[in-house]
Amino acid sequence: MKFLFFLSALLFLTINQGYSKRVICYHTNWSAYRPGDGKFSVNDIDPNLCTHIIYSFARVQGNGLASTEDSDPEMYKRIMALKQQNPDLKISLAVGGWNHGSAPFTQMVATEQSRAEFVENSYKFLKEHGFDGLDL
Repeated sequence: MKFLFFLSALLFLTINQGYSKRVICYHTNWSAYRPGDGKFSVNDIDPNLCTHIIYSFARVQGNGLASTEDSDPEMYKRIMALKQQNPDLKISLAVGGWNHGSAPFTQMVATEQSRAEFVENSYKFLKEHGFDGLDL
């Protein structure tokens, strides 16, 4: 019985050592437009608080991605600058949002070719702006 307990404890410790803590934070591109104390911009993010930041939102446009706000390209640069303070920080881009609708997704997934184009175009968009991943 003691051996079984020891083996279970060893297995538990081994499993837990394989996983590191992840703190995933979302930042919405429209939060900078909130009034008063609700206003929160990229400049307010503590890059050492999160292991991952997901910048929300981009939209599906045709078989690719597009920014939703005129300020997004500049905000992409600012959020990527957080990696200078925390080189381990991973930053992804979320697609969609409450007013995005499903029609662009439906059109994008309609054919094998449109899906392949979306993957290729999205990869280029993410790399162009420095993102580490995509949240669909």
